[in-house]
Amino acid sequence: MKIELFWDFREAAGTDGRLVSLDMTEAKVLREILAMSPGVAKTEDIAKKIFGSKRKTNCVGVYVMRLRDKLGRDAIGTIVNIGYRIK
Repeated sequence: MKIELFWDFREAAGTDGRLVSLDMTEAKVLREILAMSPGVAKTEDIAKKIFGSKRKTNCVGVYVMRLRDKLGRDAIGTIVNIGYRIK
């Protein structure tokens, strides 16, 4: 799946030619996952970088759910107890 971030359009992401608006935190979470692609972005690393605490892994999960709603359920895969990756 092709996913790109377009920072010129106020935090918007393009998926297969379709633009969707993201809030700032959604864009940051997606950026972290994309940065590790094709590998896995660890949930704890994302939480520490964006929220300042490795304990905020539930927050990461909420934002990934929101990203899936906007980008499609198949856009981001879950690696159980580890993190997320772009499919």
